[in-house]
Amino acid sequence: MVTTFIQDNLGFEANYAICKTSAQQSSAFQRYIFDWQRSEARSGELQFETHSGEPLALEVYPAVGEPWVGIFRSGAGGLTGVFGTPSPDIVCVVSNGQGYWVPVSAQGQFVEIQSSPLLQVFAIPSCKLICFVDFTEIEAYGLEGQLWITERLSWDGLEIIEATERGIRGRAWDSPANKHVEFVVDPHDGTHVGGSSPESYMGKSQT
Repeated sequence: MVTTFIQDNLGFEANYAICKTSAQQSSAFQRYIFDWQRSEARSGELQFETHSGEPLALEVYPAVGEPWVGIFRSGAGGLTGVFGTPSPDIVCVVSNGQGYWVPVSAQGQFVEIQSSPLLQVFAIPSCKLICFVDFTEIEAYGLEGQLWITERLSWDGLEIIEATERGIRGRAWDSPANKHVEFVVDPHDGTHVGGSSPESYMGKSQT
């Protein structure tokens, strides 16, 4: 299956240039390997994740410092692309669902995006916010990195309808009711109303 490569600054400025290359192609530039190591599964959850597919190889040209080549290990499936961030000196790279937050002049300080697999990336430039969507949650980063991650919003599947400084509006899958339900997330702190999840049904059963 061919994965579409997306390159989008999302309305942010970027003090770098990036082009796609091949992991096998020789280069005079220094090579860096970016790998992920998922945190332990939550209580009651099983976790089986492996690399899937070829890594994403990129040539990076910072405004300050020498060019370099990054080899980004792939996730288990999802989006692939390069995205601008609220900081002009940080790029977000997503390799088959696995996200990396990378200072282009300090590659060793990269951070692994917690949410996975990443299925959608969007921005709210007026809030200096970039958001990452997986099957059940939304995670947001600002100038300095992670700001918040929502509680679980869905049993399995999120659709973002609108994202503004007033709210992130979307639809979530409610499995027991066999229907989609609406939710709204506050972009300033990640709190939400609406949505559906196993946890929300447990809360209902206890009332």
